[in-house]
Amino acid sequence: MWTGVSLILVGIYFMLRRFRYEKRLLLKGFLKILLPSFLVNILLVLLIKVVYPVPRPCTMDNPFCMSDPSFPSGHTVSITTAVTSAVLGYRRKEIILLYILPFLVAVSRVMLGVHTVADVGAGIIIGIVIPLVLYMRFKEWFRK
Repeated sequence: MWTGVSLILVGIYFMLRRFRYEKRLLLKGFLKILLPSFLVNILLVLLIKVVYPVPRPCTMDNPFCMSDPSFPSGHTVSITTAVTSAVLGYRRKEIILLYILPFLVAVSRVMLGVHTVADVGAGIIIGIVIPLVLYMRFKEWFRK
């Protein structure tokens, strides 16, 4: 799903040529952080789920429960990665309020009974750390 969203964002970037240069530059910076971060996070989450397969905390009457490992929460990793990439790409103080979204996703995953607090906590940490590490390591490339 997130690969499709990323491709749509890349398409939107190329369609926005009529916008001012500054807005295009901000969107380009966001996408330069988002796409590599998603790739690394998807691979990392899959690796962790294979190496450390934690069963889901499901009950028999839960229609949302799946049989795949639960640690870490992929949904929480994805939304936190997107928000962290937006914060790094746009560099505006107001955008930090977007961190409400990963919190709401994390709470919903726990309330549905398909993840534990540790699962979503690890997802939030991974979703913040990986984009930050990539941004700090390749800062000059992201700003071009």
